[in-house]
Amino acid sequence: MPDWSYRTVLRHALFRLPPAAARNLSLRVMGPLGRNAVGRALIDFLGHMRAPAVLRHRLLGLSFPSRIGLGCGLDPDLRAFSAFARFGVGFVEVGPITLDGRKG
Repeated sequence: MPDWSYRTVLRHALFRLPPAAARNLSLRVMGPLGRNAVGRALIDFLGHMRAPAVLRHRLLGLSFPSRIGLGCGLDPDLRAFSAFARFGVGFVEVGPITLDGRKG
């Protein structure tokens, strides 16, 4: 059962913001929630969005919770990395990797 707060309140508020601001706000809120046990429990309680066992996939000896992946451009600073697993994401694309720091 999806989180009731997103459809009723948060979606309307986030869609009034410019896309980059909405994404940054979402990642800033999701990050701390995903990094501690109470926050993860809250996501699980409100969202009920973990991938069902039927979506598990095995490839090259690795087991993935689902075939749904997260592209590296959505959260380039890894602010909410640990929270995305609670939303059914089975793997994260990593890259590009560079010795030089990111610009911008």
